[in-house]
Amino acid sequence: MVRLLALAIILLLIPAVQGLGIASDYLPNDELYLKPGQSVIYGVRLQNGQNETIKVAFNVEGSVAKLIKPQEYYELPGKSYNTRLYINISIPPGTAIGSKYPIVYYTYPYGGTGSLVGINARVTRTFTVHVGEKESGYQSREEELAEPETALLPTPRQISKSSGLTEGQIIGILLIIIFLLAMTPLYLKIRRFRQKDIYKFK
Repeated sequence: MVRLLALAIILLLIPAVQGLGIASDYLPNDELYLKPGQSVIYGVRLQNGQNETIKVAFNVEGSVAKLIKPQEYYELPGKSYNTRLYINISIPPGTAIGSKYPIVYYTYPYGGTGSLVGINARVTRTFTVHVGEKESGYQSREEELAEPETALLPTPRQISKSSGLTEGQIIGILLIIIFLLAMTPLYLKIRRFRQKDIYKFK
């Protein structure tokens, strides 16, 4: 019974891998090299592989990183893959060569939606900014900020992760649990009858 329940939950979780995700600009080895005093605009896109519209929050952590035009939440239509956000990476002048700055950015379902979508979900990406005498040649996104929202980010690294269970999947799991609980007494009764038959033959 336990194995059957575990298998059912695994099968219901498989479609969730097409949920909330992040597509980010490609950085070799997740590293960005900048000179002291240099600034770039880094591009990311929020993706929603589910059918329903969801609201998500987006945060950036890092002493040299700042989200441009932050909002309390972002509304992602169902099956949308191009909600663009931009992070300003700015190295202060005089920063010592060899300095490193970890950058963490992540998205998760907005708490005010009242939806069951993406419970306990958090999709996280990281990269490291290295300060050196040479830059990595990353193409900054300044010009893209003025473009229409329908424009696409070129050469993104497309990555999607599960946002958790959809409402339908949670209901399905609950129905399976109820069914198994209802069948347990019958299963135990049949097992007892079989044991009695075995004792009779002995």
